[in-house]
Amino acid sequence: MMTVLDLLNEVSRSYDVDSFTIMKILKETIKEDLNLGELIDSFDGKNYTIYELYVNKDGSRKKRKVHITQNRLLKIRDKFYKNMIDAYVRDKIKTIKNDIGKDKVIRGKIIDTTDKGLLVFTKYGNAFAPKNLLNPKELNDGKYTKETELYFHVHKLSKKKGRVNIVLDRVSKKLTEYIIREIIGNDYRIYAIERKFGYRTKIYIGKMPSKQEIELVRLSLGEKVIFKQL
Repeated sequence: MMTVLDLLNEVSRSYDVDSFTIMKILKETIKEDLNLGELIDSFDGKNYTIYELYVNKDGSRKKRKVHITQNRLLKIRDKFYKNMIDAYVRDKIKTIKNDIGKDKVIRGKIIDTTDKGLLVFTKYGNAFAPKNLLNPKELNDGKYTKETELYFHVHKLSKKKGRVNIVLDRVSKKLTEYIIREIIGNDYRIYAIERKFGYRTKIYIGKMPSKQEIELVRLSLGEKVIFKQL
């Protein structure tokens, strides 16, 4: 017969989430399912017990043990898993957002190509880069082959079918600026970037980079590069 403690142990083995969060989500699930008031819990090393807090007739706060039948626990188990998955995905998305910062640029390896786009392996798991969000020149030149490692911009980060859904692109201005700054550094003030993929990129900048840096930018972007000093 399954107990609440068995359920907690089962979930803790399945998800890399701290015990406090697991118990918090379990109590929220039980509270919602049984339509209860505020819940507190107690664990003496062997038994895990949940109590409902209530106000007695004399106005004092009391607690009563929450009794959960086996059938009810099995129903709660399904909801608990769903809530755990939602919480786990939300937490992972938050962690990724904090990690990628404002640039939202990450490194990825192409592991498969399809008619619809690229399957890319990243440090955050598998991601997808739709064909319409790829650089058209790079696409036509056959640059997107298996095992190729490139920088990508995180176009969208969301929850989909109980998983973290990462959509990437190769056309963001943030990605273009990131690639440029990888070469010239952060000592240059970039005012604006105008890019026509496969033709040319205009970079409006505070001071001119060296000829060597300009050539490296041209090679990295794969097109004519024009720096305009303002």
